[in-house]
Amino acid sequence: MGYDAYKFAELISMLQLAEIDIPVIGSTYVLTPRAARIMNQGAVPGAVVSDKLLKQVEVEWSNPKQGRNMAVERTAKLGAILKGLGYRGMHIGGIHHNFDIAGRILNRMQKIEADWKEFLIEFDLPVCGGFYAFPKDRISDLTVPEFGKKSAPLEVSEKIHFQILKSLHGTLFSFESKAAPFFGKFCGWLDGRPGAKQMVHRLESSIKKLLLGCEQCGDCGIQHVAFLCPESQCPKHTRNGACGGSRNGKCEVFPERQCVWVRAYRRWAFSGERQQMITGCVPPRMWELNHTPSWLNFHLKHDHQSLSTGLLKFCESAECSLAKGFFGQSQGTGK
Repeated sequence: MGYDAYKFAELISMLQLAEIDIPVIGSTYVLTPRAARIMNQGAVPGAVVSDKLLKQVEVEWSNPKQGRNMAVERTAKLGAILKGLGYRGMHIGGIHHNFDIAGRILNRMQKIEADWKEFLIEFDLPVCGGFYAFPKDRISDLTVPEFGKKSAPLEVSEKIHFQILKSLHGTLFSFESKAAPFFGKFCGWLDGRPGAKQMVHRLESSIKKLLLGCEQCGDCGIQHVAFLCPESQCPKHTRNGACGGSRNGKCEVFPERQCVWVRAYRRWAFSGERQQMITGCVPPRMWELNHTPSWLNFHLKHDHQSLSTGLLKFCESAECSLAKGFFGQSQGTGK
């Protein structure tokens, strides 16, 4: 939710470029000074009100009646822009007690929607230093991505950590590995011996605690997050992409911490594998495996990578062309 028309246009363009044909709903809000201040401070994840807009709203509401009228007009104009850009609907926030304001907004939209392009200049309200996926000088022709043209910078410690774990994972935890049959039989032998199984669990916990901050979930998902732990590094335990609540790349729960998905993107970009961010399906974690050895669970085919085979096959059969087309194109213009 924001007031930057360019960002709304970007979303539609990203979907078109990725050949994803789904209806999209835009979010608007009838801004009061109080709501604008809260959003301006970043207290509402995903909602953006720039400093310029905040000052504008505070001036308008010096006269409450005028402020309310201007809020209705702003919402109606943004709604017209959304419809003009191709959004299939809109959510109107900030309405309480009755729907009179919503009626005013919709009536006003009906009168002005044909002139939506004239309002774009009023919604040129970018966040200072904000990210844009396309060059900002072409709002009418968003076809060539601005990102993916060069490798992302990565600290030496991150490179080493990523490359070591990626290599070990490919050798020790891949059913395509030549050693996979041996590991499967060996883990089956260990599973029948409680003492040996406990020793393996302690060894795994010690190593992974040191390298990953492991919380012993029993269903390891580091391969989905560029070999970072989604349990210890993300307070929401997300394994299938960022939650959307980060601000300037920082976690909304722990603002001093970089979002683990920002780190994951930089790792994949460094290795030329950006498509890993959107390829395949990531099934939910199997919570019943908590505090059990994930090494054994993998090779005994007890974890999400094996027991979710049906879900994986469905997702693979229905997979969109995003990874093949969109990220393939951005990579092709790279380095």
